[in-house]
Amino acid sequence: MAGTHEVLYIAEKLLSQFLPKLSKHMEAQGIHVSMFVTQWLMTVYTSTFPFDLVARVWDSFLVEGWKVVYRVMLSLLEFAMKDVLEMQFEQILHYFREFPATVNGQMIIHSSLKIALKRKHIQKHVNEWRRHAGSGEETKKVGRGIKKFRRRPTDENSSVSSSTMHSDSAFSKINVKPGNLLKRAPKEIVVEDLSEQLLPILGRKHFAVMLHNVLTSDECSELIDRAEEHGFEDASIYDRRTNKSHRNCKRFVIDDSNLAENWYDRIITALKGTKLEQKLNTAPWIFTNNRDKVHTAVSLNERLRLLKYKQGQFFHSHNDAVFVRGPDEGARTGERSALSVHVYLNQKFKGGSTTFRGKGRHLDIKPKTGSILIFEHNILHEGQKVTHGK
Repeated sequence: MAGTHEVLYIAEKLLSQFLPKLSKHMEAQGIHVSMFVTQWLMTVYTSTFPFDLVARVWDSFLVEGWKVVYRVMLSLLEFAMKDVLEMQFEQILHYFREFPATVNGQMIIHSSLKIALKRKHIQKHVNEWRRHAGSGEETKKVGRGIKKFRRRPTDENSSVSSSTMHSDSAFSKINVKPGNLLKRAPKEIVVEDLSEQLLPILGRKHFAVMLHNVLTSDECSELIDRAEEHGFEDASIYDRRTNKSHRNCKRFVIDDSNLAENWYDRIITALKGTKLEQKLNTAPWIFTNNRDKVHTAVSLNERLRLLKYKQGQFFHSHNDAVFVRGPDEGARTGERSALSVHVYLNQKFKGGSTTFRGKGRHLDIKPKTGSILIFEHNILHEGQKVTHGK
């Protein structure tokens, strides 16, 4: 199947990147990674590994996707490396036939968490594979040592490493093609610290920053088009006391960890070397009973909500709720959100400003295509009524 070739190509590249010494030794012995990891990866370790490893992998796989599969592969090979470096061709093949039964699942999972594998590493190799898919160049590399590998056309939508979208109600799976959404914005990102402007409104400094030119207009348009194609659902909220609308708009929800990580990387890069970087990374405004506990930023929430406001629609004053990952989310259990992130996808409308309120004053933030507004959850804000356009 076409997805297998892509998975093995990524496995080969990650081995070379993270375990170069082992990669070179295996290459010198004429051993290709596909000779033993194909069954590991394509069954997500269910074929021959102990149940404790399989259970832990699948627990994380359902949350993180293929990133955990590759990370565990690297952990297994790192564990085996000391022995394999002393072996020749036939010894290596025999070793890996017996290897799964010797594995301590808990130890492998623990070690895998120390491997600095990011989704951007995987996505890089996905893009490389797909760029060369038409020529068959990369298939020749993956097929080294496997005589029966043949080149077949690669369907981007069938690849097991494609990211996915989910609707909020039916959670129907929709494959996302790699395209403009994962390209880096060509313009320089401009950082606008809003904390000083908010000081007279909120009475103390809060973390709030506006980043301009984070996304290109093409990226924004593509995301809007996909949402329009799959349809928005009503997202109205009513005040129970008055039975009046508190929010009246439509919403489209996507779960896309690759896109979220790409945006997160852009944000971190834009703030690198500034005081804002340290604040974002540590969230000092979060209070806990343990004063010695240090918080560390890890990602954006992969659930991205696209809100669509037409003329006359709004979102009255509110604070955003904290999101906490539950006990069923594997290694990420207990992660909690600390900041709200607004990504503005268009600007050709009137009204619709994001407004911060406090002490009888306010600060209006005018949406600009490709800009991202980041602020603490506990800041009171509202989406002003759209008076023209959408």
